[in-house]
This record gives sequence, C-alpha cells and structure tokens, in this order.
Amino acid sequence: IGICAARSVMGTKMEIGYWKIRGLGAPLRMMFQYAETPVTDVQYEDEVCGSFSGAPEHHGPQATPWFGAAKERVVALNPMANLPYVIDGDTQAAASEKHGTTDESTVVCLCVQSNKPQPNSDRCICQSISVYAYVAEKLGLYGGIRDLELLTEIQDLRNAHIGLAYSFGRVTRTREEYETNAVAQCAETVPAAYKKFETKLERNNGAKYLLGDTPCAADFHVWEMLDQHELLAKKHDQPSPLAAFPKLTAYYDAFRAEPNLKAYFDSPDYALPVNDKALAYFH
Repeated sequence: IGICAARSVMGTKMEIGYWKIRGLGAPLRMMFQYAETPVTDVQYEDEVCGSFSGAPEHHGPQATPWFGAAKERVVALNPMANLPYVIDGDTQAAASEKHGTTDESTVVCLCVQSNKPQPNSDRCICQSISVYAYVAEKLGLYGGIRDLELLTEIQDLRNAHIGLAYSFGRVTRTREEYETNAVAQCAETVPAAYKKFETKLERNNGAKYLLGDTPCAADFHVWEMLDQHELLAKKHDQPSPLAAFPKLTAYYDAFRAEPNLKAYFDSPDYALPVNDKALAYFH
C-alpha cells in the first residue's frame, strides 16, 4: 500500500485500487499527484500467478492479493467490482446529502446501522473510465462530455495494446506472433490513433492540452498510452511513433515537464512494469 504524500485540496480521504503495474492505474496515480491530494493507493499482486512458460511466479508473502477478501470487500460496496476502483472516504458529505445532517451518529464508515457497514455504491466507483471521470471531477480536472469522449477514444488504443501484450484475446497467441504484431502496432495501429489526437490539438487554438491549458482526465490516460508506446517502439527498435506528429510530440513533452508531476516521475510508481510481468509478452 502506497500513500501519496501531498497537500490535500479537499479534506477527504480516498482509496484507489489496481494491480501493482502501471496499466490503467498510472493515470489515477498521476491525477492525485498533479492535484497534490493524498490518496491510499492499494497495489494488488497475488502471491502466485501463472506465466506463459507454465512456471508460477512467486511475488512473496508481502503481496496484497485481490482475489478473495479484498475483492469481496469491494463487491459489498459495489457489485460491479473490478480493478481499478475508487472508494471515496468523504462519508460525512455522503451522510449529509442523504440525511440533511452532520450528526456523528449517522456518519460512520459509509453510514452505520446496528454497527454494520452498509453498502453505498455511490461512494465506490468501478470500471476505468467511470473511475477516471469520478476522480477527475473530485479533483477539479473533469472536462465534461468532451473529456468522456476522449477517454473513450483512447480506450480503443488501450484495447489494441492489451490484445498485443496478452494472449487473453487470442490476437497474440505465441512469442512469434507477438514480435510480428508489435511492429505492426507501431507502424499501423498507433499512427491511425495518433492522427485523431494530432488533429484535435491542431484545432485547439494553441491550447497546451486536449481541452485547454490544464490537463483534464483524458490527458492523463492519453499521455500514459503515448509513453507506453514509446517504450514498445524502443524495445523493438522501431522509430518513435510520435515522430510524425509534431503537435502530439509537444503535448507529450509538456505533460512530462509538468512541475506537479515531477514527484510521480521520480517515484517507484513510474518505474513499475507497464503490464503484468508473469502474464504479458510486453511489460
């Protein structure tokens, strides 16, 4: 469990949960760091998981497993339980909204009756795009329907990346297929996706980011996918996918240089593998 040591701008306590990889967790970690807001970052890894070679990889006794009690806890709050999730600790606000009072007898751990925690899915959000939008809104980074549109668009590239990196979707079934598909991803799939964002930036009236001069929720996810594909291209001795897109290159560089994100880029979180090292061809 990692705690982001930063200045709170809300006075609330939030918890996010995701695997101990960058994956879909990196945009969330960056949002909290950018907003200088504390968060409990629970990074899950099961003690033993299978690998493509068939040999189990042992993470050790300090691993925080997701399957079991941890997932059951989230299911009790939200039947859509999945990683990533966010649990909003602003329970006093939740009780006040519901009961019109801040009486301490009604404000204990997601509202208490008979000393038992009651499920409150309004304060536990699951599924990545919904989590990004919720957290961004809480942190003052949400750009409304256009932000949601951009989050959905970049998810298409994320899905293609997962099809390449993992064998789950049967797109990449062997190491040989992965090597071939990785080159095609950099040369074909990525440029097609990048062209849309390059055009968006060209029409942005000089704004630094996708919806203005400060990052919105989508910027964190888009930047993470740009960075992951820079790593992919480098690993396979391919040209930078950004080279043909000057606006997107400037965007990538500006985000990387954000003063509020320096602590993140200097932290172990940025050094985490992109994907699960035991299950993915690219990590």
